[in-house]
Amino acid sequence: MATVTVDSGELPSAKGKEGYELNRVLQHWGMIADGRFEYDCRALLQMIDEVDELRLWEYAHGGLYKTRDEFLEKAVLIDFDLTESSLNKIVGRLRGGEKFGLSRKEEVAQARVNAEQAKLNEESGKKINPSSNTTRVKDSPGSRSRLLRALARRAPEVLKRYECDEFTSVRAAAIAAGIVKVKTPLEQLDFWWAKASQDQQRIFAEKLKSVLNLVSY
Repeated sequence: MATVTVDSGELPSAKGKEGYELNRVLQHWGMIADGRFEYDCRALLQMIDEVDELRLWEYAHGGLYKTRDEFLEKAVLIDFDLTESSLNKIVGRLRGGEKFGLSRKEEVAQARVNAEQAKLNEESGKKINPSSNTTRVKDSPGSRSRLLRALARRAPEVLKRYECDEFTSVRAAAIAAGIVKVKTPLEQLDFWWAKASQDQQRIFAEKLKSVLNLVSY
C-alpha cells in the first residue's frame, strides 16, 4: 500500500467567492487534483467539505451541474482518475485519520477502467463541448495516472507485471514498455549543451579540455 502524506501547503478556499473569483478557485483545485492527490489527500477533504457545505454545484459555473457527484467529477476532480466508490473509500479513511493511498491492484483496476472509457469515447467521437465554461486541466505527460492509463492501453502485459510488483515504480514500468523514453548520457549532453549560454559552453569546454589534458598524461 502506497503511503500518502497529508500536508503540502494551503489550498484556496471557495468560501465567500462568486463568479469569476470562484471559477478561478475551482481551476486551481483542478490543477492540484491532477498531481497532488497521489501523495497528499488533505486538500481532497477540504474540497469535498466545501462543495458539500456551500452546495457549489447549485451555482458555480452558472449552475451547470445538476448533482453533487457530477460537479465533483467534471468541475473539481477533472483529471483525478477515481471511481465514485474509490473516492468514497479514500474520503472515509481520511476522515478516520488514516493515511491512505490506492494499492497497486486498485490503481491498475482504475487505470483499466479509465483506458476502456477513453477508448469508448474515441470510438463514439465524444468530445468536450468547447462552449462549456468548465476549465479543463490536462494531466501532465509524466503524471502517475497518465502513465497508468498509457500502460493499460498500449502495454497491458507490462501493466500486469507492474501489478505483480515486478517494477519498483510506474515510471520504471513505462520505461520498460517504451512509453517513457530515457535519454542516453550523450543525448543528455547534447540537450543541455544546446540549452547552455555561450559563457556556460565556454566554461564547460575549458573544463573538458583540462580533463582531456590530464587523461593524455
